[in-house]
Amino acid sequence: MKTTLLLAIWWVLSGVTPAVTPAPGIFSQNPEIRQVVRFLSSESVQDILTGLDRSQNLPWTEIRSYVVPLTTHKNQKVSARAVQVMVHHKDPDASSMIRQTIAHSIQAKERVAAINLLGALENPADHAFFLRLLRIENQDTRVAVISWIAKLKIPNAVMPLIQLLEDSRDVVRAEAVRALAAVAQKQALLSIISRLSDSSQIVRQAAIAVLKPEDLPLARHALMRLLQSGSRTERIEIIKLMPFGPDIKPHYLDLVRTSRNEEMPAVIQLFSGTMDLEMLKEFVNLASTGSYMPQLQEVAPKITVTSVDPLYTWILSPQSNFNIRNFCALLLMNTPDPRTPEIMRRAWRLGYFSGAHITTLYRNQKEPLPVQFLFELFSDGTPADKTAVVETFIHRKDDRLAPLFLAALRGTPELGMLLLGYAEATGSRLLIQPLLEILKTPQIKISRRDVLMALKDIATVEDMPAIVAAGPDLQRDELVLWSEILWPRFSAPLFASMDRLPLTTPELEKELSFFQLLASTRRMTGLSRFRKFSMPANPQLHHLWRYFAMHGASVVPQKLSPSLQAAWMDLLPAGAPPAELSRTLPTEPRLLMALARFNWPRDRLAGWFDKGGVCVRINVSHAWMRHQPRNDARVWTWIEKETHPLVLLNLLLGMDYDPRAVDVLKKVCRAQPEACRNHLPVLTAGWPKAALATLGELPIALGDAPKTGTPSHMMRFHFPSVPSNLSCLAVGNPGQGFRALSILPESDLAVLHLTGETVTLHPQYR
Repeated sequence: MKTTLLLAIWWVLSGVTPAVTPAPGIFSQNPEIRQVVRFLSSESVQDILTGLDRSQNLPWTEIRSYVVPLTTHKNQKVSARAVQVMVHHKDPDASSMIRQTIAHSIQAKERVAAINLLGALENPADHAFFLRLLRIENQDTRVAVISWIAKLKIPNAVMPLIQLLEDSRDVVRAEAVRALAAVAQKQALLSIISRLSDSSQIVRQAAIAVLKPEDLPLARHALMRLLQSGSRTERIEIIKLMPFGPDIKPHYLDLVRTSRNEEMPAVIQLFSGTMDLEMLKEFVNLASTGSYMPQLQEVAPKITVTSVDPLYTWILSPQSNFNIRNFCALLLMNTPDPRTPEIMRRAWRLGYFSGAHITTLYRNQKEPLPVQFLFELFSDGTPADKTAVVETFIHRKDDRLAPLFLAALRGTPELGMLLLGYAEATGSRLLIQPLLEILKTPQIKISRRDVLMALKDIATVEDMPAIVAAGPDLQRDELVLWSEILWPRFSAPLFASMDRLPLTTPELEKELSFFQLLASTRRMTGLSRFRKFSMPANPQLHHLWRYFAMHGASVVPQKLSPSLQAAWMDLLPAGAPPAELSRTLPTEPRLLMALARFNWPRDRLAGWFDKGGVCVRINVSHAWMRHQPRNDARVWTWIEKETHPLVLLNLLLGMDYDPRAVDVLKKVCRAQPEACRNHLPVLTAGWPKAALATLGELPIALGDAPKTGTPSHMMRFHFPSVPSNLSCLAVGNPGQGFRALSILPESDLAVLHLTGETVTLHPQYR
């Protein structure tokens, strides 16, 4: 006893640590793993099963030491489930356990379940064991083993599988055929072909199913022999496999004439190619009943006829019914015969076809439309015919019907619903005027918003005066679309015409204020109605736009709320800060973020960077990049600690090449590929070629640097709503980096002083 105590004291004092394997799951930072470990360590069987179920989606290295001991649990459900979890995680140690289960299984059902587990493990070390399992005579076992040999594509299995083709059970032989095709199609092709003469239909069908078109030269003789003596199902599969030709035709005709109603749809869908008169008569006979019309319509585009004369005869014959005429018309659509429009016209005049049905036939035709015939259908047809004709021209994006369409609008009001679709599909100038009339006199069935969406793509400079005149009649989101149409085509005469518009709504006043701001960036004379403007007591965002358009950055508006004051500073150029704002620095976060964008002393910017949030750091790094000397040593201390991709890009834009920048850029491009795509070409423009090579394929994928424009370029963004947890919106512009702007609840944002046309938005949330 004393000796044992002395040894224990010596062990403690010597500092020797016990050889105990740590359990990583207990100390995991993932709470899910810790909870699962508690379940797996429980005494309750139900808790253990719950833990095993949840462990399938967890890292295997964290929980393996808890799952593996459960494979020997006294409860069979627990041990079996633990093995399944090991298989799910592809743990090769599960192989020996499953092999023992297979070896000791008495019932075939248990053995097959274990074989399926072993196959799901996908362990290459088990391949030889699978081949040994083929010695078991039980049918279910042998079929399961063969199927896994096929799924795993086990090498060296060709000869054992060929030997199984002599098995007395047709199910085993059929499975062996499928496995041979999966494991070694070319090596075992002759063995597979030999099964086409097997006594069992199951085996023959399996052999047909695994054959490919490239196997036909060797298998053709056996297939033709089986085509004469095989069952109906086998003949259908053979015809589906082989190209349709004269030697196939007699067998196919026999199928058409003798197949039962439930077999006929599959038989019809087998045909493709050129159809002679004998075959055509059989198909017309099938069409006469109407029972197989869906299958005939599906196969018709694949059929060409040797002569169209029989089709014309059947279409115009009084003895034909609609089903026969419809099938013949479908075949005519595949034949570019100049007589077809005249035949279809006669059928329409005789009442055999409606104009809408004929138009539908021509809609998906690849040949040019018979325009004169369709004009006649539109002029003399019913309202349904007219609608179908217009829909066909919309589908083909053809505006040649536009004059007739406009003439028929008043007499057929139903066509008005197609005006928008026709204008958007064709972009025809002929359809502009009716759309402009709808803006002045709205209709119930056509909204002005939809009209504006159509005009946005097809309107030109000539249409702008009429669109400007419609402004007072528009509401809310309609005015936003109105501005989006006018903005790209903005000019001094167009801006002057806005002075004559009556201010019918506050939304229109807001849009005119935006155009006043836009005009000031292009050095245009402002609107006379705004010359005597003074800031109201409760200003809004558009009042700031108007004030900036009048005074620029020279006069700072007074008594603004912090949010409006930040929005005002966002409009200013990124130079020296306004004198009124530099005397007493605010502490309000939005104001601090807006102020950080200007050219401040270095120490002040550095202090804001160290203490500010993401939005402040974005603007500080932007200001440092724009105004401070390049390659400042302090920047690398920030880069080493910084994690935000946009801040890192801003900092790197103010640095020349440094080997440390390569890894930083790769990390940024993984986190923000869009930002990287637009800024990396500018950032690496002066890098040596050897340094660019270290970036791999990134410069190649990004392409050339974006083109830059004038500094007065501006963009406007209108958002449906502003999330409550939005801190700021980072705006990226190649060559200028990223700046953080605040968004007011009005969900509108005008961004000034941009270069180029590429602008990206990156919302930053709390």
